[in-house]
Amino acid sequence: MTENLRSVHRGRELLAVVLCLLLGSCSREVSPDVPEGAEGNVSEDPGAGSDGQAAGDFGNAAPGSTPMSGTDGAGPPTSTLPDAECLADTQEAEEVPVDMYIMLDKSGSMLEPTGGDGTGPTKWDAVREALTMFFSDPGSDGLGVGLQYFPLQTPGVPEECATEDDCGMMGGPCLTSGCTPRPTDGPGFQPAACLSDLDCPPLSQCLPLGLCEDDPMFGCFGPGPGRCEDLGACVALPGVCLFWASCEVGMYFEPAVPIDLLPANGTALTDSLAAEMPFGLTPTSAALAGAINRAVTHARDNSERRAIAVLATDGLPTDCLPVEIADVAAIAAEGQTLVPSIQTYVIGVFASGDTIAQQNLDQLASAGGSDRAFIVDPGQDVAAQFLAALDEIRGGVLQCEYQLPEAPADVTLDFGRVNVTLTEPDMVSDLLYVETPDNCDQAPMAWYYDVAPQDGTPNAIRVCDQTCDTLMAATEGRIDIRLGCETLRPD
Repeated sequence: MTENLRSVHRGRELLAVVLCLLLGSCSREVSPDVPEGAEGNVSEDPGAGSDGQAAGDFGNAAPGSTPMSGTDGAGPPTSTLPDAECLADTQEAEEVPVDMYIMLDKSGSMLEPTGGDGTGPTKWDAVREALTMFFSDPGSDGLGVGLQYFPLQTPGVPEECATEDDCGMMGGPCLTSGCTPRPTDGPGFQPAACLSDLDCPPLSQCLPLGLCEDDPMFGCFGPGPGRCEDLGACVALPGVCLFWASCEVGMYFEPAVPIDLLPANGTALTDSLAAEMPFGLTPTSAALAGAINRAVTHARDNSERRAIAVLATDGLPTDCLPVEIADVAAIAAEGQTLVPSIQTYVIGVFASGDTIAQQNLDQLASAGGSDRAFIVDPGQDVAAQFLAALDEIRGGVLQCEYQLPEAPADVTLDFGRVNVTLTEPDMVSDLLYVETPDNCDQAPMAWYYDVAPQDGTPNAIRVCDQTCDTLMAATEGRIDIRLGCETLRPD
């Protein structure tokens, strides 16, 4: 066997990037074992949890369990500000401080080189550079950031193996072979992992995988001398345990670096990045559920701040059920239903022409309430593009949510008598209250509370996406919040 094939940067990833093709066995159910404070899990049916509630309902506060301000739960409060004086209490809005929990893909494919000719830094090194610059940017001062990676290692399952016994009962089998290319396969061929010829298509064999001795960027089949022609011998690769990656949501809930404010947290974040090395598959569902769990728990403990989840990945789900993008998107959508709701932002490192990846990640981002995914083209400057995506996320969340002001002394805040205006040098524009982000199309300029008053106590005012674009363009304008007048709504 003399066929050569292009390998990913790290030889063992010839196995890792394609395990999902092995008879569907590279996926498995996410473990329901979640630590206290990390309620919720991912299952094969993300629409139902073990208690009959939606999986991913990470909180346990039932609608209406939190009384509205000044009511003791006894119904809508009554303002003591008469309508004639409503314009007397107008306050300039203050932006809500933001905390982000970054879930960063460190699967083996992150070791692939970047640049149009494939000679640039690995995707991993470029992304680390971008994150390091973001953490040290003065524009990030005051921003809260926490960090975790995926995949994480299943306890007791080794990174490499020679036999199935090495992987233990929970980690096996040990995969050391791949299907050889067929005559119709092109130069971009990637071998599917296999245990025998029965796992391979016709005209293909299941043979041990290796790396070419003189150029480990190239893989080979059937280790031995002369297998790589002018690139020397084919050197055998160690095997990979099929279930090396953990599917336990609780592992991704616990941060590698806890959420804390920049710039003080910058050193811990960059030190953590420097200590990590990519390996394994892409258990997106478990990682995303863990990220949303952490964000909502943090938000409940820090009600004066807003928490978001940022998923950065170079691959679609390949491990831990569910792996279908629609089912993973449902996890992000459930984050929007929590109290407070959690938005998910998505950064994907994919070729700009990869329309399938764009569509899939856009679906995930849209379900998470952030409209679209940011796509970073590995053929271009990855660090610059990734940093630009982080900057845009930071700018959007900082400029489009505002703290709900306190009512004047001896006055009870009535959530039905709050109005929002955009004040510019030559005009004042009213924003209309539309109750939920799903109703944002009811008005060209619109807003809603972070928590619907009937479900709990609001802490912030959020503007709709199209309104956010308008506000960001109004460089000489400001947002004012007026208390005491009946809230303006669409006709």
